Amino acid sequence: MRAFGFTINLAMSNTLRTVLVLLRLAIGWHLLVEGYVKLHSLSTGPTDSSQPFTSLYYLQQSVGPMSGFFRWMAGGDPDEVLLHRLTVRGEDGHPQLSDAMRQYWEQYLENFVRTFDVDGHTSLEMRKKLEEHGRLLAHHLVAGQVEWQKPSDWGPIKKKQTLPQWLNEYRQRLAELRDLETRERPYFERAVGRERVTRLRSELAWYRSQFTAELRNRTDGLLRAWRELLPAEKKGADLTLVPEPVSGPTWLGYPLVWWADRTTAWGLTIAGGCLLFGFLSRMAAWLGFILVLLFYLCQPPLPWTPLPERAEGYYLYVNKNLIEALALAVLGLLPTGRWFGLDGLVHAVFARPSSTAAPSPQPPASSGPSR
Repeated sequence: MRAFGFTINLAMSNTLRTVLVLLRLAIGWHLLVEGYVKLHSLSTGPTDSSQPFTSLYYLQQSVGPMSGFFRWMAGGDPDEVLLHRLTVRGEDGHPQLSDAMRQYWEQYLENFVRTFDVDGHTSLEMRKKLEEHGRLLAHHLVAGQVEWQKPSDWGPIKKKQTLPQWLNEYRQRLAELRDLETRERPYFERAVGRERVTRLRSELAWYRSQFTAELRNRTDGLLRAWRELLPAEKKGADLTLVPEPVSGPTWLGYPLVWWADRTTAWGLTIAGGCLLFGFLSRMAAWLGFILVLLFYLCQPPLPWTPLPERAEGYYLYVNKNLIEALALAVLGLLPTGRWFGLDGLVHAVFARPSSTAAPSPQPPASSGPSR
């Protein structure tokens, strides 16, 4: 058999074939379960105890040479996006929303008008509500006070201060983390370095969730104000029908992260199922190879990159994703589905029987002249 210009000798022992089939079954089961769980969460949607699968956070934490591309797919760094929305323009007496926050609400207005088929006059009234709520939010971001329960080693501590003070703490923690992430990799090999980075990431996640909830509450208030302007028959409309604005790039009306989530879930499920049942096993192996290799390229364990948030151990250049990708490449070169799987049945039914060439007739020996 030839593959990619190389001749592969299939005269191998039954023991080796058995090991390769077991490898295919193990990887197939792993990919199938991973894909099915993701598909199930996407079909179920958000619940009280869990959120649907999304590759957003994995892409946002990308490192290495291709981090720019993966973070671009996710719409940029989540902390930077949030800080741009929280920044207030103008003088202290006349604060104005940032361009990022105004654009976010403008997109929400477009989605609201499109969802509920709002007429022109009502949309103008909704824009006035947007301006009114925008002024209120800008003043709140400049002079508002909130009391939050901040987690600590001794339990949550109630702390009340102005939003600018909370925002300064948020920026300081982010700057400290960025400074640590620019250091050499040996810093993260030490326990004190890993502990400090983990603590900062946890604090940033808390600040991000608090400010996101603050903006979410203001946005929900604006949506309710818009709903009050609808006709009587639409005043009970479900506001969850209004799509949330997308901060990242889109394709065919959906964000690239939406496509990445479904491609990942369906790709893992299809590749895992085909490998498990030995159907189109070589093609499925290459499909799994591409997916797992992309996981590796998103967060490669390079010496100059910080450890990911959920690092299970210490890796350098090689991690479990790369090992699994190489194993899938091996399976993509071998017909293990014919040895044990549906490929063998398909091959037995549809393969052409090998025809033995009939011996070519030998010309009769010429007899010499009779004497």
